[in-house]
Amino acid sequence: MFEAFRGSVAQWECDMMGHMNVRHYFAKCDQAIRFTALKLGITPQQSRDEGIELVITDQHVRFLQEQHAGSGLGIRMGVLDFSDKQIRLYQEIYNTLSGDIATTFITTAEPRRVADDELVAWPEMAQAFAAANQTEIPNYAQPRSLDLAPGTDTMTMQTIEELGLYESSAGAISGANCDVAGRIRPAFLIGHIADGVVNMTQKFKTRGFIDDPERRIGGAVLEYRLIYRYRPRAGSLFTVRTGLAEVMEKTNRFATWMMDLETGKPILSAASVGLSFDLDTRKVVAPPPEARAEMAAMMTPGLFI
Repeated sequence: MFEAFRGSVAQWECDMMGHMNVRHYFAKCDQAIRFTALKLGITPQQSRDEGIELVITDQHVRFLQEQHAGSGLGIRMGVLDFSDKQIRLYQEIYNTLSGDIATTFITTAEPRRVADDELVAWPEMAQAFAAANQTEIPNYAQPRSLDLAPGTDTMTMQTIEELGLYESSAGAISGANCDVAGRIRPAFLIGHIADGVVNMTQKFKTRGFIDDPERRIGGAVLEYRLIYRYRPRAGSLFTVRTGLAEVMEKTNRFATWMMDLETGKPILSAASVGLSFDLDTRKVVAPPPEARAEMAAMMTPGLFI
């Protein structure tokens, strides 16, 4: 594998849980993707002049160890598969001080001209680079609670309303968060989902557990599966709708759809597995049976991405 990023965790990148917010893992991953694009022959100059970029279409992510302000971070990457239309990459964010793996990504990306979203041919050097940097997915990065099956193409705003999915966030896409063609970058899509977590927690919290005044209970995501369906431009209006798909002993599975309010088109769909943990001990807290039963009553049967 090759090194594709070096940096650290800033205090402002940490949230109310005391660790780096999920959006910044994706932002650092996005920087590593752009570094990889250069290695494949897609240069920053091409991105500026021709609008050609390595566009992420699908990701699986596992969060293995939380990171705090002051942690040094690096990203190692390798190529899993390469074809004339796409590349599948393995990435791992690791702590440069301890060597521990923080997060893993399995990312599918395509070379596209983002102005019209058309596929373009790989540069001549791409195939040789991919062949020289082959790797495999280690056991600790394999999908655990979420699979990599193809997503559905049937979700509409009408279906979302019929399912009663909860609006956890909504807003407008800022130009500051977009690429050279004015389309939003993946990290900021995740950021808008993360912005709604507090609202989602209020929706799905249970009496005597999340709101226990004697305990400081927080939450964290363990695993994500994301399908990037299209990238809207700056100024587009969106809604993020979330439903509880499954209640397990220690974790819960959610499904989230981000929709364009003007066109009704899906922007992003995501499945996630999360848990609750004690903010003081940093240990997992399993909901009691009565809390799980209360949450199970809020599930949306057959929820999908």
